[in-house]
Amino acid sequence: MTQLLPPANDKRISNEICFPALLYNSPVSRFLRRSLVALLILCIELCAQDSTKSKLGYKLLSIHVTGLNHFKEDQVIAASGLKLGDLAGEKQFEQAAQKLGETGLFSNLSYKYQYSTAGCNLDLQVAENDQLVPITFDNFVWFSDDELLGLLHSKLPLFEGRVPASGNLADQVAEALKRILDERKIFGEAEYHPAGALNGPITSYLYQVNLHPILVRNVEFPGAANGELPALQAAAKTLSGQDYTRTKMRVQEERNPFNTSW
Repeated sequence: MTQLLPPANDKRISNEICFPALLYNSPVSRFLRRSLVALLILCIELCAQDSTKSKLGYKLLSIHVTGLNHFKEDQVIAASGLKLGDLAGEKQFEQAAQKLGETGLFSNLSYKYQYSTAGCNLDLQVAENDQLVPITFDNFVWFSDDELLGLLHSKLPLFEGRVPASGNLADQVAEALKRILDERKIFGEAEYHPAGALNGPITSYLYQVNLHPILVRNVEFPGAANGELPALQAAAKTLSGQDYTRTKMRVQEERNPFNTSW
């Protein structure tokens, strides 16, 4: 029988069997393999835990706010959008801090949190902005001022009748007023304008309903003396048929020689 031998330059058999087999079966090799497998399993478990935490966050156990002078803690928490018992993490905390900061009501804001297997405790540190200006409802004739302030506060926990000259709270007030009009089936758009001296700082904001004509029909003067009525009625004739605004009434009041409130 003829035996076939590999060519003299073919070293695949010796290369594949001799040295690799010796390394594979050595005690050192077995120890290294077991160590590497254990390390790989540990890394996979840690990555899975980090991924789960990052995805789910932590159960929010408590929220505390420090640095408050005027606002109450529950107002700030409500405005942050965070709720106890919800799952939250770094992303949600950053969004809450940004949401509060963008109002303009805080000159400084930071946060820190501690977590355990039970959940997370969040601390917000704030410094309030005391540079706030009043607002005027110029022609919201369907509501009293107190009613509007209450409705706005129910929608904007941090709104209490004044807004900062910077930040987006003034915009939020306009948006909330629009929602109030829609809820009452009143057509119109809510807009606002800053008021103040020429080239001077903003001293107030004026909110108006646009796209809904509000005309003066009659002007009455309850409590006026009979001798005052002719002059008051003559002054009121110029207002008949004109758009009603509170600012226009104030200008007319200043021109009234009897200085009687309208």
